Amino acid sequence: MISPKRKVRLTSFGKMTLFLAVFLFFSAQNTGNNLLFLMSSCFIAAIAFFSWIAYANLSGIDFNVEISEAPLVGEEIVLKCYLKELRDTDRFSLGFEQDFCSILSAGESIMLKATVKCSKRGIYRLKDFSIFSLYPFSLCLVSLII
Repeated sequence: MISPKRKVRLTSFGKMTLFLAVFLFFSAQNTGNNLLFLMSSCFIAAIAFFSWIAYANLSGIDFNVEISEAPLVGEEIVLKCYLKELRDTDRFSLGFEQDFCSILSAGESIMLKATVKCSKRGIYRLKDFSIFSLYPFSLCLVSLII
């Protein structure tokens, strides 16, 4: 099995926090205030730390994507994504496309759904679906591209 590609990006709240950190850095540079340097470095360290936590929140999850039935042209099909927690830790703020789960307890499994509309006949390659995590504080979005 090919491991899915992981993608980490900042949300709008994370971009605002990074902008605030850079702004504080430049104002600390102009004024020579060490407290502003400290605050700026704390913001940047928080973004890096919370990105690592969100990345670790997606590790240790087994997933399986299934199609409910054979589709006809113009119909919507339901993709079911089964997420199973393999380690003994809780997972928070997980999602699959438009569906969202706030908590996945240790050892449990859940099913998340997404819909796809078939516009023409033939064989489709389903791509660019993602399982994502916004945990904690929605500073960054970490996703598994499947």
